[in-house]
This record gives sequence, structure tokens and C-alpha cells, in this order.
Amino acid sequence: MINLLPDEVKHDIRAARMNVVLLRYNVMAVLSMVVLGVFCLTFYLLLQSSQSQAYTDTDKNNSVAAKYSDIRKEAEIYKNNLTIAKSIFSNVTNYTEIIKKITTLVPSGVVFDSLNLSDSTFGQQSSFSVHATSYEAALRLKDNFQNSGFFTNVSFQNLSKTSDDKYGVSVVISAKLNKVGI
Repeated sequence: MINLLPDEVKHDIRAARMNVVLLRYNVMAVLSMVVLGVFCLTFYLLLQSSQSQAYTDTDKNNSVAAKYSDIRKEAEIYKNNLTIAKSIFSNVTNYTEIIKKITTLVPSGVVFDSLNLSDSTFGQQSSFSVHATSYEAALRLKDNFQNSGFFTNVSFQNLSKTSDDKYGVSVVISAKLNKVGI
């Protein structure tokens, strides 16, 4: 086929084809921008929804935390009170425990006439009046006191025989009671 069209018409046909191709590219670019805009708008709306949900959750959590802040303050006050009570009780002398430990040192056949303990007793030389069934029982008591660590500087002040049938030996022992050993 022979192209018999004039050059001007050929040029117009080529320009028309080029305009159609350019128009298609422009339509595709605009559609792509619209689709991209829709995606961006969708993500923006999702992020806004997530943000508002996060703010709502934060407000809820803050209100719950505010309810528990009073309990937390009370717990801290209680903990401080326990610390103070612990320091007070650590300085208190438990005389019951001291008497229990002393009674473990008393051998059979020995009885105390009396046992007086006070804060002034600790670290001072004190006298203990006891009765024993024999001199050996009195010596075992003295040895138990010396070897215990609760007492130091243990000695007999008085050791005498009495007319009592069961506990015929009267003993006065002098010893220094140590608070550290107890």
C-alpha cells in the first residue's frame, strides 16, 4: 500500500496518536494518585482510630491507677511501720527466751530459789541462789554456766550444807550474764 496522504495529514495523525498515548498516561497517573490517596487516607484513619483507642485505654488505666494509689500509699506507710516495729523489737529483751536458755543449763538435782532478771542484770556481776541435792550437782551447774557463753566470771560465793533432806546443799553463785550470748 502506498501512502498517498499528504505530509500535513500524516503529521496530524501522528500527533493525534501521540495525544491519545499521553492522555492515557495522564489518566493512569491520575488514577494511580487517587488510589494512592485512598490508601493514605485509609491508613491515616486507621492510625487515628488506634490513637483514640490508645488515649481511651490510657485514661482508663490512669483512673484505675488513681484508685490504687491510695492503697499503694497505705502499703508504703504499713511497710514503714513494720520497719519501725522491727527496729523496736530488735532492741527488746525477750526474758522468756533467756529463762529458757538458762534452764537448759540447770542440771537435774538443782533448783533456783529465785531468778530476777532486768536490763541492769546484763553485763553486771549478779548472784544466783540455788539449792542442790549434792556438791557434784552444784559443780555441774557452775561448769554449765562457765561453758555456756551466756555467763562469764562464774564463781561460788557461798557453798554450804543445809538440814533439808532433798536439797541438802545451799549455793550462791556469782556470774556476769552476757546479753550477747543470748
